[in-house]
Amino acid sequence: MSPTPAERLEAQLRELADRGLKVVDGMELRGVIDLNYVLERGKGFSGRVLSTTYHTQTMVMGRREAELQRCFGNAGWVALFGVQDRVEYWEGYAFFGTYRLKGGGTLITPVEHAWNVIDGNVVDFTREAVDVELIKKFGKPKYRDDLADCGYFGVRVPVDRLKGEHNIKKINSPKLPTV
Repeated sequence: MSPTPAERLEAQLRELADRGLKVVDGMELRGVIDLNYVLERGKGFSGRVLSTTYHTQTMVMGRREAELQRCFGNAGWVALFGVQDRVEYWEGYAFFGTYRLKGGGTLITPVEHAWNVIDGNVVDFTREAVDVELIKKFGKPKYRDDLADCGYFGVRVPVDRLKGEHNIKKINSPKLPTV
């Protein structure tokens, strides 16, 4: 049986950690979520569901649009102003779809990310905002991942760590330890 998206992501993250990755494309990694912290304490999720599944767009995001490249702020906003006993805030790493390489093989590219978990399912407002932008530009989501072919690996952050940060710009940084 082939590995789930979450298992593939965890394996790639462990490989990066084993190599002691500190530099990517000639740039030293600073201020990114500590990979070892996430691997020691984290949990994986395979796939995601659309926010409309939980009517969270009308409950919370209807007050403001999800912003591109503001995953921490988007997920933080939902966690702060959503139904508190149902909405969780998570940080870690994610990938969105598998890329087929010429000559065979596949590649996943993990990115630092924040998302929500509602009733055990990943709900990713930022990724939905990306889909909307791709539809505007190309008439369809050009590189849209299959909802099932994305993986998340991260740590739940208590919502009270976000309290007092009603300014979306302040929320838009990781709360987990960084390197």
